[in-house]
Amino acid sequence: MAVSDQAEADYLSDSVSVSEKADAPKLSGSRMAVIALTDRLARRAMPGLVLVFAGAICLSLYHIISAPSAGAVIRTLLWLGMSLSSVWIVARRLRRYRMGGLIASRPLTWRAGHSAGLGVISTALGCGALMLTSGLAPMPAAVTVLILTILLLSLALGNIAHARAALAAALPGLALAGFAGTQVDTGPMTPAGIMLLIAAGLSMLTAVWGIVRNRRLVAIALDQHPRHEIMAISARRKKTTSAYNPFKMKPSRPATAAAKSSVTSRPYGRVKLYTPK
Repeated sequence: MAVSDQAEADYLSDSVSVSEKADAPKLSGSRMAVIALTDRLARRAMPGLVLVFAGAICLSLYHIISAPSAGAVIRTLLWLGMSLSSVWIVARRLRRYRMGGLIASRPLTWRAGHSAGLGVISTALGCGALMLTSGLAPMPAAVTVLILTILLLSLALGNIAHARAALAAALPGLALAGFAGTQVDTGPMTPAGIMLLIAAGLSMLTAVWGIVRNRRLVAIALDQHPRHEIMAISARRKKTTSAYNPFKMKPSRPATAAAKSSVTSRPYGRVKLYTPK
């Protein structure tokens, strides 16, 4: 009896743990919530792209004016061409999608392409941290890394409605910018070192706030667009599963003789015979 009671208690505890996991809402359970977040992504992504476009032009103009050699000017122009072309392509696709001219009936396909384009923009900006700081003094190099970090974080926050898009907009560029910052010959308490510390602190704070904000947006979308059919089916399955307990199964009653005589076997299945009263 003790073994049976222990087994029953283990089964009930497993059922409770499974039901608690099933109660946690998931974004994949509601397609309407996913579409709502994709629409929010399309509506909020353009300001970040415009800011990156304008910031890249201003930063390249400063480096062209203060370039010490023709090689620095060529590197700046190459970086400007990479950055502006990638931003223009992504912004053009976004505008056509918002107008209904580019796969507007397939928002998830557009979102995948948009995330890939953000990764290209982030990589181009991160390359700028390496190309523009080559041969510069510590202070201008640190300021350049800080400005590029701010542009990358702004681009990621504009796409915070989709976690993968925000990561694609931030991770490649921040990794390259961090590597460029480590190449700057400066101490921790110098003005250039303080600039680099500010860039690192902004990255950490933005990452924490972005995680909280993304979870908040997902919770709001799931609250506004629940999937009632799936929820009802899961509730019925949960009720049926919780009612089933193999340790308290009742034995099935044997069929009566009258029931056996009213049913016979046929080549095409069991057929109920007509018995006149």
